[in-house]
Amino acid sequence: MKRYMKYVKMGFGPHLIIDGYDCNKKKISDMEFIYRFLDELPDKIGMRKVGKPDVDKIFESEKDEDYGISGLVLIMESHIAIHSFPAKNCIFIDIFSCKDFDTDSTKKMIIEAFEIKKPVATLLSRGDEFPKNIKEAKAIWDNFRKDKKCLK
Repeated sequence: MKRYMKYVKMGFGPHLIIDGYDCNKKKISDMEFIYRFLDELPDKIGMRKVGKPDVDKIFESEKDEDYGISGLVLIMESHIAIHSFPAKNCIFIDIFSCKDFDTDSTKKMIIEAFEIKKPVATLLSRGDEFPKNIKEAKAIWDNFRKDKKCLK
């Protein structure tokens, strides 16, 4: 995965998505472990927590295999969310930020922390038209739209 390269004038920021299969079942079943992970990760990747993480056990149906653990920590830059399904041995993690961060090292930290044997990582650039500097962004998009013959 290439490291996210932020736009000079445009774009909200990176959204790193990790789908983890064949994980350490004990870790993805442990609410305290997930809480600590969410509590510590923002500092490790240069983000700032708004508050403490919220982690809960979630039951979607009567079947034991459908339960999961979901956690969220709001950061000044957006959020970090985790959804684990211990009976199915998988975890899903999202990190969305308006601030650039080292997505490769973050991906590695996540894989190591949860001992994910089959990771699938997706990196998105969110908010391509979000202006970091409104005046400069307007000029960029006006030119882009002229080139593409877009309607205003």
